[in-house]
Amino acid sequence: MRISVIAFTVLFLMTEALCGQLLITEFLVDPKDPLESEWVEACNFSDEAMSLAGWSLCDLVGCSEIDSLSIEPGSYFIFCQDEEAFELYYSDFDRILIEVSPWRALNNTGDLILLRTADSIVADSVPYSAGNGDNISWERISFDAPGWDSATWHPSLAASGSTPGEVNSVHGGFPADFELNLINKLIYPGCGCEHEYLKINIEMPRECYLTLDLYSLEGRKLFTIFEEQMLASGEYLYDGRKSDGVFLEVGMYILQAHLSGQCEYSEKYVFGVVKQ
Repeated sequence: MRISVIAFTVLFLMTEALCGQLLITEFLVDPKDPLESEWVEACNFSDEAMSLAGWSLCDLVGCSEIDSLSIEPGSYFIFCQDEEAFELYYSDFDRILIEVSPWRALNNTGDLILLRTADSIVADSVPYSAGNGDNISWERISFDAPGWDSATWHPSLAASGSTPGEVNSVHGGFPADFELNLINKLIYPGCGCEHEYLKINIEMPRECYLTLDLYSLEGRKLFTIFEEQMLASGEYLYDGRKSDGVFLEVGMYILQAHLSGQCEYSEKYVFGVVKQ
């Protein structure tokens, strides 16, 4: 995400920013059907409950006052354009949801999101130059880094495209080097037992894309697990199926990992399929 011409506005606002008590942590500016609501997530990082009485959510055009609610310490909450539409799409969301009216429409091609206290002090400000498409949010990587710094933000790597009310998929940053480890090297696909899945632990650097292909020992390509995907670091499961949906036969197989983007890496890993 590049800071656009709106950065000069932020430089002015920075001088009044609070010291990280209430921060913007995630936002989605370009909802796509079936999602029909823009939204902004924030969190109270202070040690005390904070009242939002008199607070405003702003963009470059103007501000809208927020409902007077009290936010407990450590609590995530969401400002949204349309409460009903938000809950319809995020049906498992169980945090505080605040419909702001009138909603300050967030431009898909760049804008400024700003939280302002009742005393007109800027609590946090986030410039952005574009949305991500496909209902993928922008997530804050570090809560210690300023929101106006583009390096603080990254597209969500969650499978759902966003993490409203939850810990961000990119929180904590990215490792410097790629690493892939097979936690178990023997699987029994479809057994319903602890050996049913191949467990793959991946450490993924920033701006890198992983392709992970499955081959037979004879070199025949059977399945692509990931194709040029930007992934969050963590554990992934492979269920042992080929591209036709049929489970692998008993035998040995090869995983070929290839990185593109800002990384260059290629390596092979071997695992086996057994039956009990």
